Amino acid sequence: TVAEMHRSLRIVATRRVCTAPSTVDVPIEAARSTTAQALKMIGWGEREANLQAEIMTAAEIAGNNQGLVKMYQPALMAPTDTTGSPIIERETPTSAVVNGNGCPGMLAAAEAADLAAKKASPIAIVSSYNTGTSSGQLAFYTERIAKRGLVGIALANSPEFVAAAPGAKATFGTNPIAVGVPLGAAGVFSFDMATSAIALFGVLTSKAKGEPLPPNVAYGKD
Repeated sequence: TVAEMHRSLRIVATRRVCTAPSTVDVPIEAARSTTAQALKMIGWGEREANLQAEIMTAAEIAGNNQGLVKMYQPALMAPTDTTGSPIIERETPTSAVVNGNGCPGMLAAAEAADLAAKKASPIAIVSSYNTGTSSGQLAFYTERIAKRGLVGIALANSPEFVAAAPGAKATFGTNPIAVGVPLGAAGVFSFDMATSAIALFGVLTSKAKGEPLPPNVAYGKD
């Protein structure tokens, strides 16, 4: 039905030997629950697995490349011996610092977003650091704030992945930025971008699908 289609993700898998793609419709809840189950199998607890799966599935629905491609190499998403839980390292009535203790960036960012929304009067600044993996789709956190009637802004740095085109050396991070603004009955205005021609997980998505990168988004040593 139309309603069922609106609750589904469309995943396109292309075989290199074929000219036409084959598509499989996966219910959104099935994608989320399967991802959560996979996260539990590699060592995450119920809460941590469910939240990460929710964030990745939300990105997939939005067509954001911070989605389920993160599970392309599950071992990279697994907790390690040094993985802890995020803690509030210091705070004031309008600010806070969240120490991720090596936890996934998604878990630390969700806690930071909730804390910023709780403190906002009219503005609060909360940062997180010391995380073990990517923070994922930043719009997830700004929309989380906007749904509480607040304007949310999220920024993130990254290792040096980006060359000054057509430079030969990685100098900048992808440094994404996102904004979420409540629009009342109209929902939420959401803006999310990387400050690069392509995000790292856009590269990994192409790799996972066996597709070439778009033109002029990457440079080799030559």
